[in-house]
Amino acid sequence: TCTNPSPTNAYITELIHDRARVNWDNMNDANCMVQQYRIRYREQGTSSWSSKTMAGSGLCVFGLNTTSKKILGLSPSTTYDYYMKAWYCGGGTSGWSTIQNFTTEDECQGVINFAVTTPTTTKATFTWDTTAAYSFARIKLRPDTTGGAWTTAGGFGVFYPALTKNKNGLTPGQAYRASARTWCDPTGGAYRSAGWTSPIFWTQPSVIRLVNPNLTERTLLRITDILSREVNPNNVINKTTLFYIYNNGTVEKRIIFK
Repeated sequence: TCTNPSPTNAYITELIHDRARVNWDNMNDANCMVQQYRIRYREQGTSSWSSKTMAGSGLCVFGLNTTSKKILGLSPSTTYDYYMKAWYCGGGTSGWSTIQNFTTEDECQGVINFAVTTPTTTKATFTWDTTAAYSFARIKLRPDTTGGAWTTAGGFGVFYPALTKNKNGLTPGQAYRASARTWCDPTGGAYRSAGWTSPIFWTQPSVIRLVNPNLTERTLLRITDILSREVNPNNVINKTTLFYIYNNGTVEKRIIFK
């Protein structure tokens, strides 16, 4: 004979700022077949309960074997009460289990003051600030054109506390856009800031304007190797000799050390 026991050993996993998973024992045994479970939950100190119901087919050929349920739409930094009840095939109903509680994580704060500079024609440097610690920031960027393909600066992410990241290999004269977002779980997933930052826009320079020691401006026209082949200084090997050619007729010889 089924004694209609209440669900036992309820506990919480996958807890973040806006969701949690409730787990419990499988209450099916030789005498009892579960037809339905119900979880009730509320913000601690309030009187209104919400509920989640897990039901079987209703045929009672097999008992309902569900032993967990994810609850979404929770508030950050909030304590919730919860408890459970079971309905059994044959019409039996358990009492409500003992009330337990859990507290959601703090909201994952996004970056602020997201900005970009262009130290060379092919490199952009992203910088930002933060109001709280997080696991990593992810930067996505693309050409500011219809159908431009997204890429990232920093691969999977730039781990806290770093607040800057370079992106090389960009196209001189190309317009770009970029946004940033934080994650508070080092493996990624749903524990992240509410959204991406508003996009920032910039255009990579076609030339870099420099100032010589006499404080007169000059424009870098191109960079070549000893065979007069135009090169990108970011893509050469250690101790390569390069020539920087300017519009005022001057040429600087530099040896690149990496």
